[in-house]
Amino acid sequence: MNCANIVITSAALFFFIGCTSTYQPPISSQQKQSINNLHVLFEVKRDELGISLERANGVYPIVVSGGFVAGAIAGATSVLVSSVADHFSAKKAEKTSAPYREMLTGYNITDDFYSQLYTSMARLSWANASNFTSIIGQEEFKATDFMATISDDALLVVQPYYALSPTLEILKIHASVTLYEKHQGPEPMKVIYRNYYHFQSPKHQSAINYLLPEQAALAITTAKQQYEEEVAQATRNPRVQKFHKEKLDREIADIESRTTSEHLYAFSKMPWDSSSLKEALATGVKQISHLILTDLTDQRSPESYGTIEEKIATLHPPSGLTKSTIAYHLSPNDDYEIYRLRNGTMYAIPQGQMFEAYQPLP
Repeated sequence: MNCANIVITSAALFFFIGCTSTYQPPISSQQKQSINNLHVLFEVKRDELGISLERANGVYPIVVSGGFVAGAIAGATSVLVSSVADHFSAKKAEKTSAPYREMLTGYNITDDFYSQLYTSMARLSWANASNFTSIIGQEEFKATDFMATISDDALLVVQPYYALSPTLEILKIHASVTLYEKHQGPEPMKVIYRNYYHFQSPKHQSAINYLLPEQAALAITTAKQQYEEEVAQATRNPRVQKFHKEKLDREIADIESRTTSEHLYAFSKMPWDSSSLKEALATGVKQISHLILTDLTDQRSPESYGTIEEKIATLHPPSGLTKSTIAYHLSPNDDYEIYRLRNGTMYAIPQGQMFEAYQPLP
């Protein structure tokens, strides 16, 4: 197989760039063997929907919820507050998000996430993860204190955040996961694994002209017919023929990048209301739970990752710049494409939608 010459098209324009990978699964088989019982702690600062404010330097999103400002992934609340002014004040963000939270009255996001994660972790093969605890709204949570109260070999801390994008087009769920193992010595425990997970819903009422598969097939057929006509009318000049071929390739790539499922197509046309918000959140917690389980059970070798390494077009908030990013394209889950970046971060992206990446990138 000549990996350098394979061309793939999917949710965006992809192509293989080689057959070697620098990524290795972070949890070794020896570490897995040392853990028999795993306690899962669902630690939630705010179990409500907020507004995501991407930092001006593009590091990680800030989530403003209920007047509370938090670094959604980094957790460095104090150093992030000043950067909110780069976009709009936390007060304005709180006012903006309030009507959307009202739409979710009676819907418990955390309970839904807790249930989905419990179902996923029951499928973990290398440890018994039947012990679950949830802590909500505890500002000064310390994993070391909690670890001292349990008899399990290890502690998996899951910290989720829910937010609408600044444009209100996309609902996003971010989660930080840290695996602690009990340790003999001065330190009662040590971190053996940490990763970050991102979900984004289809863009709602977007200007993007999404296509259903049958529409895409017709558009590609039409583009090819036009290409044949243009080539037939053109001179035999190789440069002219190359121009038309490159034009066709760009058209097909654009069509395929906007192709999505019937469900996501219909969902993207809906306004945000109680029903669509709940559906997006329910889908998001399911996808994040899938990402976490996929990561914890990852047995791919670096060579195997090399076969799925691609260069993809990614949108980088808040600048809006499109860049090429190296990522690993894993097996899709329902209507969502699953990616892992070289630094391990994982994403669930709707088919036919631009990948929005967060810094730091490899």
